[in-house]
Amino acid sequence: MSNKRRKKHTPGRKRKKALSKIWIISVVVAVILIAVIAIAAAYIRKMEKSGSEKPDSVGETGERITFPYELADGKLKAASLFQYSGLNPDCNNEEGEDIAALEIVNQSNEFCKSAEIHVRMEDGTELVFRAEDIPAGRKIWVFESGNQSVGQDDVCEEIRDNSEFEEVSLMENQIMASVEDTTITIENLTGEEITDLMVGCHCLFEDTYFGGVTYSYPTGTIPAGGQAVVDAADCYMGTAEVVWISNNEE
Repeated sequence: MSNKRRKKHTPGRKRKKALSKIWIISVVVAVILIAVIAIAAAYIRKMEKSGSEKPDSVGETGERITFPYELADGKLKAASLFQYSGLNPDCNNEEGEDIAALEIVNQSNEFCKSAEIHVRMEDGTELVFRAEDIPAGRKIWVFESGNQSVGQDDVCEEIRDNSEFEEVSLMENQIMASVEDTTITIENLTGEEITDLMVGCHCLFEDTYFGGVTYSYPTGTIPAGGQAVVDAADCYMGTAEVVWISNNEE
């Protein structure tokens, strides 16, 4: 019989070794779960941040724009987008069919010196409208500057504007302007000769300015207490309405 002693493995040792393996596996699983949760949380925060960022344009990309639509922090209102066929005063009187036209209302108490409005349609077409010299409370029809047309069922997806407001003068303390149809009469109220005077006017058609462009005319020299008569021939669609008067010497 051999004198060598055999090592005995008691049940307690086996259980301890098994528990040790289980503890190691649990730790590994917990580390993996923590990593997964951290990655998921970072992704959610990124998505939330991305979703909160708004595009630079006024209208949200991918959304249908409905009219009326406010612009310039509520100072202007795009009342409607419609079709017009005929001569386009905002494109050098070029003729066209179904030209895109925008009705703009100055609903502020300020004089809108200029407004450039960009409209993007669902098919990617970019329409540009430019308007000048809109007094407070006035309505104006502006026609697409490139004479582009628009369909009745076309969808507007984006609209943005760049507008400027400033005070203008009609020089009421120096002159008086009166209008009959397209004839503008300027009377010099001072005791001195007035030179280098310019008159700016819109074509008024049924209480609406027809076209975004302002027509300007020189008056020539007006003697003290005298008058000058200007023919605003560009306003043939309606009547002339004076929106500003300036003296180039000022």
